Amino acid sequence: MRKYSIQSSGKNINFNYQMLILLVFVALLVSFCTAPKTDNTAQQQVPKKTTQISSADIDSSMNRAFRFLARTQQGDGTWIYQSAKDKAFKRILGKKHPPLYGVMNVIVSLQHTPYQKTDTYRKGLKYILENQLNSDPYWTYDGKDHAYSKDKMYIEAYKFDPKNPPLLEPDIGMISLGWMATAANLQISEATRQKVVAELEKYKDKETGLYKGFLDDYYGDLGWSWYDYGNEPSIGANIQLLGAFEQRGIDGTALNEAIVKAMQVKDYWKQPDYFRLLSVMADIASNGVMHNCESCKPIMKQLISDFEQEFQNQSYKDLVNTELACYIKAKSHLCFLEDQTCKEGLKAAVIELCERQRLDGSWKVAGLYEAGYFPERAKEEQWKYHEFFGSSAETTSIALKALYFYKNLSK
Repeated sequence: MRKYSIQSSGKNINFNYQMLILLVFVALLVSFCTAPKTDNTAQQQVPKKTTQISSADIDSSMNRAFRFLARTQQGDGTWIYQSAKDKAFKRILGKKHPPLYGVMNVIVSLQHTPYQKTDTYRKGLKYILENQLNSDPYWTYDGKDHAYSKDKMYIEAYKFDPKNPPLLEPDIGMISLGWMATAANLQISEATRQKVVAELEKYKDKETGLYKGFLDDYYGDLGWSWYDYGNEPSIGANIQLLGAFEQRGIDGTALNEAIVKAMQVKDYWKQPDYFRLLSVMADIASNGVMHNCESCKPIMKQLISDFEQEFQNQSYKDLVNTELACYIKAKSHLCFLEDQTCKEGLKAAVIELCERQRLDGSWKVAGLYEAGYFPERAKEEQWKYHEFFGSSAETTSIALKALYFYKNLSK
């Protein structure tokens, strides 16, 4: 058998030729198996399950989801926030957005679970509290530092004075979600509550009784707002505000009546609005119930009923991740409140959700809310847009909450 000799430090080291080939092959194999996985590999879905799912399976899924959230949280307590041209996020846009709204959604999703006692939760909550506007219990979409006012795209599009750009006004979606996220940490005095009620009253639509999206006079001449849907009231955002009102001890009777009336209109969820996914709206109402909003329960019940009727001829596979997870969570919650048995009925939905979880513990991002055109600038091509907003962290936290509610609330 042929042998090779390598001279090293004056010594002869003999190698068997076949052994050398074998060693090279093993080295290559080990290198391949231990090489860092690409994002695509890390995000592949787990192998398909059977028609059964155990409590241990759900625990494993939840823990892997939380590890993803902890691993991908940035140093300041945030997660990357994105937008896309479709709710399934098949056409993700390259730009990143201020992360505050996404952080609020993650924190609210982790509430009422064991994960509320983690550093991940505390870091996200700290970021929310740090971005409160001045001494008022308000938040704006682009954060306390007003990132959009410093963004070249917005400066050029709106013809801002770059030396003294205006500030984006707060909106009721940010305010109400912020109140829920900080429910146990931000105390609002009676005097502040009265001030808030008086302030918000200026933005109530006289025809519908619902509140408009932006507080577009908060900063006066120093402020600006984009008018998605002409700043018309959003049913979903007002449901969120109702939950925040009752959680903070503010009378929501008139607002509840306005929401119930708005939901009597045929296909009310298809109207121009930030929230047009029925199960997502049901999840918003469920969050309100979790924050002691009694008025939110019948609203949640109607939203679930409308969702089930609207999708009765479709498969769970037709739903994007946010729709599916929000339905499981809200339905489990309703079954608990009404002492109904629904664990078996939701099993197929839960299996579908778990099958979609990726190897890194996440669920693929799907739209949670959407924003539309600016009517007053629709003739200008740059303003003809429609986007869905969300993040993998946001979607994953909602899926985690759905599994937690299914396991612990449904029977």
